[in-house]
Amino acid sequence: MKSTPQTSNTSTPDKHIAAVNLKLAAACVMGGAAFFIWPDDPYFHGFYVLSVMLGVCALSVAGGALHLIFKIRKFERARDASETLGKPTKEAGLAEGDFVTSKGVIRHGK
Repeated sequence: MKSTPQTSNTSTPDKHIAAVNLKLAAACVMGGAAFFIWPDDPYFHGFYVLSVMLGVCALSVAGGALHLIFKIRKFERARDASETLGKPTKEAGLAEGDFVTSKGVIRHGK
């Protein structure tokens, strides 16, 4: 995600939560695979390289998920701060009858 998460309401969109969860799940799968691929016998030295690569990728994806968590939290704090700066909205009454005619919106007789 390269852009700042945009929301129109006060909750975090499901797509951002799903992105964090998928990244953390992928990091767990890669880390588990790196653990199970690690060989006991030096004869299979190629698996050392594969295991280390999977471990580095797992750390990278987990770091990306943490970065996204902090980015979403920073956006939510900024949004909450900007909402407290504004004045509360007021509800306008319905324009009817004499009010409308006195303001010249509707003219009778012509």
